[in-house]
Amino acid sequence: MRAVAANTRVGCIFLALATIAFGPAAAARDALSRVIEQGCFARHYTMSHLSAHPRQRVKAVWLSHEDGRTADGGTELTIAFQIDGTTFGSTAYCKGSRCVLEADQGAFMLQTNGSDLRLAVGSRLSVEGAHGFSPDLGRSMDDRVFRLHPADRSVCAAVTF
Repeated sequence: MRAVAANTRVGCIFLALATIAFGPAAAARDALSRVIEQGCFARHYTMSHLSAHPRQRVKAVWLSHEDGRTADGGTELTIAFQIDGTTFGSTAYCKGSRCVLEADQGAFMLQTNGSDLRLAVGSRLSVEGAHGFSPDLGRSMDDRVFRLHPADRSVCAAVTF
């Protein structure tokens, strides 16, 4: 009886450790696979939302995926956002939940949040637009986390930067 109880405890401990070790990786793959499957996530902030968050400068955010993988097995996404009427955008290379923008423009993390995605800006994110670079969102208190909703691919396809 003691041997069975000990084996059960060991099995439970092993399962708990495996969940801790592999749970975040599975969640990261899930967030990335959700973008790949859906193709487009977006958020346009309402005037009431922006009034409630007066220091938020980002008015809209788009995240999209086109078919294909990177040479190292990662996923290529396009991120764009609008500040003061200017749209800024870049290519991001993602592995798991971490995405790094090309040309050292910064990084962000993805997580699932129900049917939505949570995009969290890293310590730096400054993206090129038609007339220069965006403000560094990594330094902003109100432009660091975005909740994006599934959108039709045409919504992301219409974004130009």
